[in-house]
Amino acid sequence: MKKIIGLTKVRNESDIIESFCRYNLTYCDSMLVYDTGSLDNTREIIQSMIDEGLAIHFADDIKSLSLPLLDIFNAMAIKAIDEYGADLIVRLDADEFLYHTDAVNPRAELENLNEKVEYQAPWRTYTYMPDSGGRKDFLPNSFTHYRNPLLETFNKTIASKYLLKDKQAKYAPGGHSMIYPEKFHNDIAVEKPEKLVFAHFPLRSKAQLMTKSIPGWIDTLKLPKATRKGMALQWELLFNEFRDRGDISEEKIKHHSIVYGLHENTMKSILTEIGDRLTVQEPMDVSFCADKVRLRYTDYKADQQILIRTALTSFESALYAAEEREAQLSRKQGIIERFCRKLGI
Repeated sequence: MKKIIGLTKVRNESDIIESFCRYNLTYCDSMLVYDTGSLDNTREIIQSMIDEGLAIHFADDIKSLSLPLLDIFNAMAIKAIDEYGADLIVRLDADEFLYHTDAVNPRAELENLNEKVEYQAPWRTYTYMPDSGGRKDFLPNSFTHYRNPLLETFNKTIASKYLLKDKQAKYAPGGHSMIYPEKFHNDIAVEKPEKLVFAHFPLRSKAQLMTKSIPGWIDTLKLPKATRKGMALQWELLFNEFRDRGDISEEKIKHHSIVYGLHENTMKSILTEIGDRLTVQEPMDVSFCADKVRLRYTDYKADQQILIRTALTSFESALYAAEEREAQLSRKQGIIERFCRKLGI
């Protein structure tokens, strides 16, 4: 039997993290979680599940390596293999649920994957639905439609110990494919598993949208202008919407959920082809594990407090970052002036 381990990197995911962990642990033996600095109660919810006995492990020791964000998943994958005995790695964002299209546990399908093949399962992106009644249970139960598969341009990889170790595979940005040393380029077959998709829930409520986009764009603004060019475009668009209008309509959120992650030119050509067939009505059926995904720690009513907490902390952090940059420039200027005085310039 293969040992299957899920990897995820989280930040401010309190509305979905419990649903995510409980579901993905129905087929994973355990999960490694890297918290990049949640400002809400994401970490507290995870810790409560650990205390309950769920096989979740924080990968906090990786922080000491001071790795670039792009390398964190690669370090986590090696940790999963070396320390937890992983044979198969399922890389997940906190809004992704590996799903078998026959509505059965995906474990058997994963067990049958060939370790020498790189598998790329497509996104199945569920579209926003107005939250009129208020959520009470497992988050995906609130979603009934996913966008037309023709709109899905991204896959997510499922990689084996063999690929990661023997073939020295590394995750490409986003985990949509793997990168190999040139000597192995002709050795690797890439296939799409017939029955597996990544059910994807990027836009879940207006409060979640604000909690992600406002702090997300503020954090991006901390970076030098040249560095942040082209980054977090989705958050910038949503931030500007909230800033300019003070709100966002339900229809606009639904539109954003349909076009999420799509390049404008690609989107226009595909939308022309599919016409009004934008979504497919088919909820994610989790009846096979309904008893395992009951929530105990998620408080959907805390959205407003979480938004205030994350936004204010991000503002404060951005101001301190700007202050530090200014201090660094001042120190550099002082060094230059002292050097010039010594030279008599």
